[in-house]
Amino acid sequence: MLSGRITSGYPDFIARFDGAAARWPERTALRCGTLEWTYAQLRQQAIDSAALLAGLTLAPDAAVLLCLPRGAALLAAMIGCQYLGVPYIPIGWSTPPARLQQMLGALPGSVVLHDSASPSHPGLSGIGAGVALVDLAARNAGQPRPAHAGGREAYRIFTSGSTGVPKAVMVTTLACANLLDHFSVLLADHAAPLVLSSTSPGFDIFYLEYALALANGATLVLADEQQAASPQALARLLTTLRPALYQSTPSLLKCLLPYLAPDYRFDTVLVGGEALGQQLSGTLFARARHAYNVYGPTETTVWSTWMRLEAPGERRIGVPIQNTLIAIVDADGRAVASGESGRLLIGGDGLALGYLGQPQLTAEKFGHAMHDDVLWYDTGDIGFIDADGLLNFVTRAGDYVKVNGHRIELLEVSDALEALPFVAEAAVLCVRDRHDVDTLAAFIKTDPRTPCADPVGSARAELARLLPAYMQPHSLTVVADFPRNSAGKLDRKALAPLVQVPVTPASPATGLAGDIAALLAPYLNVSRLGPDDNLFAQGLTSMHAVSFHLDLAAHWPHIELFHVFEHPTLSRLSALAAEQPCTA
Repeated sequence: MLSGRITSGYPDFIARFDGAAARWPERTALRCGTLEWTYAQLRQQAIDSAALLAGLTLAPDAAVLLCLPRGAALLAAMIGCQYLGVPYIPIGWSTPPARLQQMLGALPGSVVLHDSASPSHPGLSGIGAGVALVDLAARNAGQPRPAHAGGREAYRIFTSGSTGVPKAVMVTTLACANLLDHFSVLLADHAAPLVLSSTSPGFDIFYLEYALALANGATLVLADEQQAASPQALARLLTTLRPALYQSTPSLLKCLLPYLAPDYRFDTVLVGGEALGQQLSGTLFARARHAYNVYGPTETTVWSTWMRLEAPGERRIGVPIQNTLIAIVDADGRAVASGESGRLLIGGDGLALGYLGQPQLTAEKFGHAMHDDVLWYDTGDIGFIDADGLLNFVTRAGDYVKVNGHRIELLEVSDALEALPFVAEAAVLCVRDRHDVDTLAAFIKTDPRTPCADPVGSARAELARLLPAYMQPHSLTVVADFPRNSAGKLDRKALAPLVQVPVTPASPATGLAGDIAALLAPYLNVSRLGPDDNLFAQGLTSMHAVSFHLDLAAHWPHIELFHVFEHPTLSRLSALAAEQPCTA
């Protein structure tokens, strides 16, 4: 068993934020576009939001769903809820209306906070009469601070709901305070640090981005919706701001790197949410002053372990954060020997209260093991503790498979592919073919900076050299990019059908439109694409747009990524391309 350092008496977020506002009232707390608020201004905005909610009669288990666009008002509302001691529920602005209805169905007695002075979420019109709508625009300025109720919950966040009814994880104020107390050390050696936040508010790691900054007197730069959706824009922000701290998933970092100058170096970067591959680990080691591989499920409050990358290729997830316990157990819940793999359990101050309104599921995932008095969360992940006393992540549930009796770790095959210089990213699935046989299907996204005439043949030759025959993929497909869910993680269900995607026929378009259509061909069927057809309506995804833009910018550098979103037709992109000659 591993244990983080034991500490006590650490303050919660509100105490830290109030302390920062008292010490640096005129320091810039928040920047979002052209808007800037000092700590004094942000604190008052949060208090005004809390005062508005304090006038409501809320049920004991109620929460406030924040149906607000990414921006300053959203941050003030999040802090306001914590002033009041009422849990808030964040959502991504792209949350579909039907999904919003599902969430509200799981939240009896809750209220929805919106702002009539800002763009309205399309799901608001479908909210039933039984749900209270509160307009943030109705708040009054300069209100006195409501009594801080010290609520047990800080926020609720929905997870694992791509199929079936979504479930709300109830995250405690204590768990958040413990997280902040541990990670505040990352900002301690900066006089006036700056933190860039680009994560969706509906993703739990967003909490650490804003709360860590504002608990420590840092300036939080909140990327707007357009910037957060554009790796090119984020790369510009990183280059301009040079933040002291940036947090990302591996998937986003892989999209960012092509847009960053080769000599750009991160100060401190946290990477987590997915398994860290050897190639990206090596890149971060070389391009960051401090890089940390972090791990933790939503149910244990953002991150539960951390590991500083002190060698290229380091992939271990390290040691528990403070007041956190890690155990590795067998199928019967008994501790395994050091070096032996087993189910990874997490205990300590980071544990959530469970799932709202789902006591059976809570009991299944949160319980006692090893005949001790510790309450554990069963992650379902597989890991082991090595001879150095460090935690190693092996696989997530479903990431290891058996093919013809052989147990295969899919990550091992994808790592072998990602080690190739012409492969930017790889994924491997176990799929059932038309003969009802389980086989491995590999997918690669090529790196435009390292062209390869025959990526499939070259990859197969290298895999044959590195891996035994039973680990060779039956199919190997080059994809424009990988489908992602709202948190930016690989969507395996959406990836599997791409095995059957046929080769796209050539486009009948000519001239500049024909040249651009040829670049689009790997991403969608251009054979029937008209000059004014919307590319996204024809199947181009936002992730495809990144790869398409890299190809496009190689010929017409003046075309920006946002142009693809704002001018998504062959005719309009051709007009843009005609403004400057092709450089290729």
